[in-house]
Amino acid sequence: MKLNSQQLRAVTCDDGHVLVLAGAGTGKTRTIIARAARLIDGGVPPWRILLLTFTRRAANEMTGRLRQMIGRPAEGLMAGTFHHFCLHSMRRMPEAFAIEGATVIDRDDQLQLMRLISGDYRGKGRDFPKAAELVNLCSYARNTLQAAVSYLKTFTDYDTETIERICRVFDAFEQRKRASRYLDYDDILFRFAEKLHGDSALNRTIRKLYDHILVDEMQDTNPLQWQVLEGMREPARLFCVGDDAQSIYAFRGADFRNVHAFAERIPDAVVLRLEENYRSTQGILDVSNWLLNASTIAYNKNLTAHRKESSTPLLRTSQVSLKRLTG
Repeated sequence: MKLNSQQLRAVTCDDGHVLVLAGAGTGKTRTIIARAARLIDGGVPPWRILLLTFTRRAANEMTGRLRQMIGRPAEGLMAGTFHHFCLHSMRRMPEAFAIEGATVIDRDDQLQLMRLISGDYRGKGRDFPKAAELVNLCSYARNTLQAAVSYLKTFTDYDTETIERICRVFDAFEQRKRASRYLDYDDILFRFAEKLHGDSALNRTIRKLYDHILVDEMQDTNPLQWQVLEGMREPARLFCVGDDAQSIYAFRGADFRNVHAFAERIPDAVVLRLEENYRSTQGILDVSNWLLNASTIAYNKNLTAHRKESSTPLLRTSQVSLKRLTG
């Protein structure tokens, strides 16, 4: 696999924990796959490497490309989403995580259960949120590690009495899940992180499983997922790849500070950048660079185009009459 100098620097960096800041089109996926291949070629057993991705499709794509590079050794590498990894680990040690006989429920099951519970708490008001909104509110609070009442008071417009009823719904929802031995997707992350940080013996066991943890799309991780990573690093080394100027899953609790505060949280970490873009022309990247420089956040990067053709973006404005829109 051919790499440019910045990609090669990231792939071969052996200075501990590494954060690779990479914009769209700079070869993030190529870099993380090459990193895994180099580790295996260098003697790291594949089963000592954990690759965490944001979707199952991404995990399958990466393992497929890795298999094309190095063959069968790629099959020993653990790759998947945070939820897949955490559930897989808990099922290997069900007693330690207290999930014996537990059933994983999906979004539809969550909604059905929430509808059954919330009906007893709605009252006569029409402004009480529906089941889908209740599930979203509960999920967001848990993934951002906020107490439900604090989150609702700060980020919603519900009055105090409604917030109290919503919190009672959440409590009843959690009690019903525990009584029925149900685990939803939020429970999977929360239970894993809770045990990882609360059980020192289990923490030592989990930490011994991996030498290297590779994380794709770091900018889309949330505070709860950071708790998982924080509980597993040392002796495992983190190699996280993400775009510090892009985070599209804030509505699910994604926190770009997992990228921007990486070096503060891990003071000895190395921060590298991929700035050669293979997708756009320099004219487009000049606009991107201007926007980054104008931001109040210090991105400290300058994107350059691999493509040599020139282009000058055009700014076009248009006016659409209200009459045309409404008539």
